[in-house]
Amino acid sequence: MRRIIQCYGVSQFPKTNDYIFVMSYMPNGSLNDYLSNNFKDVTWKMKLDFLRDIVTGIKWIHQNKIIHRDIHDGNILIGNLESNGPDSNTLIADLGFSKPANDESENSDPKIYGIMPYIAPEVLNKKQYSFSSDIYSLGMIMWELTSGNRPFYDRAYDSQLALDICAKISRPIITEDTPQCWAILMQKCWQSDPLKRPTINEIY
Repeated sequence: MRRIIQCYGVSQFPKTNDYIFVMSYMPNGSLNDYLSNNFKDVTWKMKLDFLRDIVTGIKWIHQNKIIHRDIHDGNILIGNLESNGPDSNTLIADLGFSKPANDESENSDPKIYGIMPYIAPEVLNKKQYSFSSDIYSLGMIMWELTSGNRPFYDRAYDSQLALDICAKISRPIITEDTPQCWAILMQKCWQSDPLKRPTINEIY
């Protein structure tokens, strides 16, 4: 069970010559799209199903010694939720920034990829990406599933937010209806110290 978007090939748009990827059709778009349009109808059973598929996808990535490095709500795609087949799955997309865990090409000048609320504090501090960086991103996705909003949606994604995240000042406020077990796991995932975050195998 990969839970990774399937790429069937590459083509070229004739008018612009831009390259395009041919991938599985995901009728409900991204997680961001789906939650923005349907959050009031999203049950906790659905949230658990989304989380299960996301965790399964990250597990496959990490088992293959790859770090995704850019997990956010735009890179998680929602299938046909009215189907009971494999096309109903939630899949992880955009492994364009992914690299093997032992890749040392950026040790001297690590680059930052992604959308700020999902980026781990150590990465904002110019440290290397790690499996734990993906786990931090997962924690932010878990919060988004409980709230229907992107983390820190009410703040500018600027240098001050980055400083607050790195200084352990800023984490999203847990919603009142969040089950305790979900909240505990979520808080473990967004620990400032990457060594204190659970591995994907522990979560799975």
